[in-house]
Amino acid sequence: KKNSPMKTRKNLSFKLLYTTFVCVCITSFCQAQTLAVGKKNGAWVILDNTGKTVAQVQTAADKIDEFSEDGLATFKLLDKNGYINTKGEVVIPADYSRAFSFSDGFAKVKKGELWGMIDKTGKLIIPATYQDVKDVYSGMIAVKQNNLWGYADTIGTIVIEPKYADCKGFEKTFARVKTGVKWGTIDKTGKQIIPFDYDQINGFRQGIAKAKKNGKWGVIDATGKELLPCVYEDIKFISDEQDDDKADDKTKGDYTKFQVKQLGKWGLVDIKGTVLIPIEHRDFTLYNNTIIRIKQNEKWGAMDLQGKIVIPCEYRELKPVVQSIITKTDNYYNAALQSWKDKFLVKKEALWGMVNTKHEFVIPMEYNDIKALSFTVFGVKKGALWGALNTKGDIVIPIEYTDMRNMWEASTFSFAIAMLYIDFNSSWPGVVKVKKEKWGLIDTAAKVIIPIEYDDVRDCSKNLVKVKKGAAWGTMNKKAEVVLPINYEDIKDPEIGYMKVKQNTKWGMATTDGKIIVEPTYDVLSEFRFVPITK
Repeated sequence: KKNSPMKTRKNLSFKLLYTTFVCVCITSFCQAQTLAVGKKNGAWVILDNTGKTVAQVQTAADKIDEFSEDGLATFKLLDKNGYINTKGEVVIPADYSRAFSFSDGFAKVKKGELWGMIDKTGKLIIPATYQDVKDVYSGMIAVKQNNLWGYADTIGTIVIEPKYADCKGFEKTFARVKTGVKWGTIDKTGKQIIPFDYDQINGFRQGIAKAKKNGKWGVIDATGKELLPCVYEDIKFISDEQDDDKADDKTKGDYTKFQVKQLGKWGLVDIKGTVLIPIEHRDFTLYNNTIIRIKQNEKWGAMDLQGKIVIPCEYRELKPVVQSIITKTDNYYNAALQSWKDKFLVKKEALWGMVNTKHEFVIPMEYNDIKALSFTVFGVKKGALWGALNTKGDIVIPIEYTDMRNMWEASTFSFAIAMLYIDFNSSWPGVVKVKKEKWGLIDTAAKVIIPIEYDDVRDCSKNLVKVKKGAAWGTMNKKAEVVLPINYEDIKDPEIGYMKVKQNTKWGMATTDGKIIVEPTYDVLSEFRFVPITK
């Protein structure tokens, strides 16, 4: 049977992405080795990906972490920390009360109660004389002395003397800093860019940021120009990332309009402050940059961007199937996004259904619960049993299971989009985990993939699942063939093609095709990591 064009495009997209990843890995790590650290019989060793011991660690460490990208691993001895190389040699003595992994050639260290930063040779680029030291951002390191913050460069020169009450890492050419109780921004010479007039300045995204002045919020650009005056009780960006500390110039969104709050009510304004939707709604959330969920008289409904009611406010609960404005290069994802973005799950009294923005029922309101299982099907619950419907409302999986989950479902999500994202990122998209008395896997046409006879089934990799019988774990492929026998106490998810296994309280390592390369004889065993060859 031929794949649909949508499915074919998805597969081609994935294959192209995977091939690119492999090529990058080969290019990046052709001068690298794959190593892990293990301990047994009281001695630490370094292992390669054939299971061979390539080095004895030359210190009686209490603990050794996995190798970092710079080819060094931290170790602890008598509450002091240092670093070893891939030959097991101590290259930086255990002189520090705390030591972090290297990143981009630098690592934070603590001596006594004071912090500094070292390079890979162990040289203190920033002497351990500071109350605190932050990570490197845009070539600048924030340092704290006498309760005040300043900045050093990566050769250790103090370029901005500690004089600020608080600071953030540099965002390319500028940083947010605090003097007294007010925030502004400076450049890398310490020259002021944005005056210290603000109670708070959040992280910038695509050149703009939320800023708070005299208890009210507005929006400013990187020069300090107020695009929206600071007159609002709250402002929300139209973006999939609401945490400004996690956002940056690559964070997608529509930054031409904003959700704003005044006098306890919400509305929508554009970048010039022109009111698009009157600021008169107690509950107000914009989804997919097209539909606004609103609440009137304690009932939920929805309106469009012209203020027209498209779903009457008559529901106890109303949730969007999709709450994203992101598009991806993957056509499968985008097609699903378009298919679901005008659909809402609605609840009256105790039963759920689904409507579109024409207020037409896609799924009748007769189910005790509804949740997204994949891009193409929704799980529905009638009484105590689960089944699934397709986008037309047809039953595609009989309502006969006591539980039904997406492969990555581990907790309750507020909105169905969580399930859709998971299906897109899942190693087994379109596969449903089901339970009668035991667990198994079926596809969205109800065909059994993994027999329904296990105490648990968990996503593991693109070709494997972990299965549990009694207290023992193993792995199976998509043909329901056992890859790792079901006799392990624990199996960790694969990392760079290898998975840790535990048997009789000891750890070993296996490949994803079931080959044991490190016998389970180690009390401690790290994950394998790509690391540079130590010359």
